[in-house]
Amino acid sequence: MKPICIIPARAGSKGVPKKNIRKISGKPLIYYTLNILRKIKKDVFPFISTDSKSIKKYCEKFGFQNNYLRPKHLAKGHSSMLKTLNHAIKWLKVNQDLKFDAVLLLQPTSPIRNLNDIKSDSTSLE
Repeated sequence: MKPICIIPARAGSKGVPKKNIRKISGKPLIYYTLNILRKIKKDVFPFISTDSKSIKKYCEKFGFQNNYLRPKHLAKGHSSMLKTLNHAIKWLKVNQDLKFDAVLLLQPTSPIRNLNDIKSDSTSLE
């Protein structure tokens, strides 16, 4: 089984409202993470975890579609990332009978990353 690659992109932010779709150098912040995901999607199961219909719609333009919307209680500033990841993985098990033995987390708020770094840190992606 391929590892799952989860991109957590919630709508809210106290500091920068709608930060994941705010433009940085002419592109929405999440664009940079989706662009890397495009390059590794044959090696991972791509999964967007969002509570936002507009973020979901933007991701669908990239070809990343799922029927999942993150519950609001897991999309708050104090929400646990571990609980968010567990919820997504359990949702996939129940709704699509999928199981994963590894998780790659790509947060849109850390857009400066190198494809080679991801591959070298993820032996299953080589």
